[in-house]
Amino acid sequence: MILRPLFAAVVLVAIVDAGEAPLHGSADFLPTPESPSNFRGDPRGGYPGASIPTEFSAEKNLGWKAEPGQGCGAVVVVGKRLFVQAAPNALVCLDAASGKELWRRTHHAETLDPKSQEAVFDGVMDSLGEYHRLGQKMIKLPKGERGEIQATMDKIILGMPAPWNTVGKGEPAIANQIPGAEIGGYGFGGIYLICTTPVSDGQRVVARFPTGIVVAYDLDGKHLWSACTRLNIPAPESFKGKSIRWPPKPSQSACPLLTPEGIVVVSTRNLVFGLDAATGKERWRVLDPNIHNTYASPVLGRIGNENFVAIGDGTIVRARDGFLVHTDVKGTSAPTCPVFADGVFYWVTHAVRVVAGNPPRAEVVWDWTLEQLKAVSGWFPYRIPRLSSDLDMASPVLVDGKIIYYGASMKGKMAVIDAKTGTVLSQAPYQRPKFNLPGGLGKGVTKNWPYSGMTRMGDRLVVGHDNGLIYIYPINDTFTPAVVCGIPDDLYAHPVAHGSRLYLRSLNAVWCFEEKSGQTKDKAP
Repeated sequence: MILRPLFAAVVLVAIVDAGEAPLHGSADFLPTPESPSNFRGDPRGGYPGASIPTEFSAEKNLGWKAEPGQGCGAVVVVGKRLFVQAAPNALVCLDAASGKELWRRTHHAETLDPKSQEAVFDGVMDSLGEYHRLGQKMIKLPKGERGEIQATMDKIILGMPAPWNTVGKGEPAIANQIPGAEIGGYGFGGIYLICTTPVSDGQRVVARFPTGIVVAYDLDGKHLWSACTRLNIPAPESFKGKSIRWPPKPSQSACPLLTPEGIVVVSTRNLVFGLDAATGKERWRVLDPNIHNTYASPVLGRIGNENFVAIGDGTIVRARDGFLVHTDVKGTSAPTCPVFADGVFYWVTHAVRVVAGNPPRAEVVWDWTLEQLKAVSGWFPYRIPRLSSDLDMASPVLVDGKIIYYGASMKGKMAVIDAKTGTVLSQAPYQRPKFNLPGGLGKGVTKNWPYSGMTRMGDRLVVGHDNGLIYIYPINDTFTPAVVCGIPDDLYAHPVAHGSRLYLRSLNAVWCFEEKSGQTKDKAP
């Protein structure tokens, strides 16, 4: 056996040193400033303390379904509460046991300069969302029947603040200034679908929006602070009606990261911010040409008495002061997120050890050649030997000293990689049993890509695809027997587990699944 099943004997070695601390995903786990809930659970890529149902669908083991609005980011569970973002500008709190909406916040610029671009954009997000909804409705109608809806959309444009209401040809020109905005097609991404996942330290929930605003609320919905995550540029009045792109702009999908020292936010175009968790004030920033654009969310690792943050492009910074430990000249925008264990960060194709000290330093443990990458992925990327941002979406999982990875270009196989050496131990066939999904599949952008990534849940691996299918694998040398489940909606966010509950955030809904005999008790708060 290459891998053996892992149960309660697994010890979490990453954010906290205490072996007695509840594992991520266990019913007893509550996030704290020392052990927060970040993207994809613990730094190894999952929820090792969970015990999820083996079968589920819209008709089976469904506890509840809620429709907070569209989105592509996952949920975060904090005791009895569940938090999720929804397009175009909402942070929503649901009851984790019932799915009942407890509160919703849609305006986040409360403590910002009202003349700042972030505040202006925040104020029009509701209108932009309505414009998008009308556009989706209009394009389904024959051209001769679009007049009434088009007139309403034109009124929305005229209602935009100057100078943006006078720019553009039939589109809200203000949307051209918002990073990731997808205009005309009324489709996937950008201002209309939020791709980020909120995070929590048990005291507050922190979310990031396409306007560039990072915001914090307490668990009852009280606004704590708002912050901007870009470099200062001239006020809107100075544009004089000219369309200007933001330099740099916030990343579309990289989630904020909570650390014991504060919050780390990755911007595209060479920039990383460190914010104070209590106030949102900027603590440090790193601006370096070797920090590449990235869609991937960062991961936190504790080494000695220090916390470090690894970014999807290969960059490593120290959490307390932003000290730049390592950059990767081969870094890409690939959305494949790194994982961490025992002082080493892993990006599937390479591994970097951080040696604590003053200053800390980085050591490359292993690094694949182009030939090795081609042998594993079945595709020869141009320019640089890293996983393609176009063909490989799923993030790896680290289990028992092995990296497990599946990418869309890997010829239907799962790669098992020795974490110490980078040697590929096996490439087992990627088992995908057939499944008749009641109600039909979700449309899916690509029909069968693992956008939601691979996530560990207890002694199993869960892989979701954008067509609504979810494959569940035992952790063994063949990944069989495989089980397939599904939901009748598009799926882009990674699954989340808490105790015996499995939460899925699909394009249009949040789903909670639990075995009928499951008894997850929600702890405070």
